[in-house]
Amino acid sequence: MFGAYYAKLLRDKTAASQQREVAQASDIEKTYRALCVVTGNRELPPVGVVIRHYLEVSKRAPKTFHDDDEEGEHQECLLRIKRISNVVDDLTAHQREVLDLPSEASGVFEVEIELLTGRTHQIRGQFMKLGFPIAGDRLYGGGSRVWEAGDEEELR
Repeated sequence: MFGAYYAKLLRDKTAASQQREVAQASDIEKTYRALCVVTGNRELPPVGVVIRHYLEVSKRAPKTFHDDDEEGEHQECLLRIKRISNVVDDLTAHQREVLDLPSEASGVFEVEIELLTGRTHQIRGQFMKLGFPIAGDRLYGGGSRVWEAGDEEELR
């Protein structure tokens, strides 16, 4: 009973946010936490700002995310970074191996995320697009090796 009610609240929030009513969409929040990979000298993503990307509609993974939607054919993806913590710089080779990180990973950080829309692979794709893939996520660039066709069984 409550599960159906909660799902409806989230759907209503998503519908409201798609109509550009993000700030007033709902009092309900669904928060996620993830460990993200830092490569190179990138600045960490901004806290508190709504981040927008556009998802190319497809049944296949990995999903493709874009910075803009000039043709109006893609689904809007919105999220807000609520907090960044536990930043670790200067990873050792052993830490990269244990976390299944790419060899170019120089650090990791923990992020708390509020989804304003709920799309398939949204967090994974948006953070990959920002240049901070989820740690260990081979499909979206956060793992030690690139995902290849035929790896589906291993990734489940």
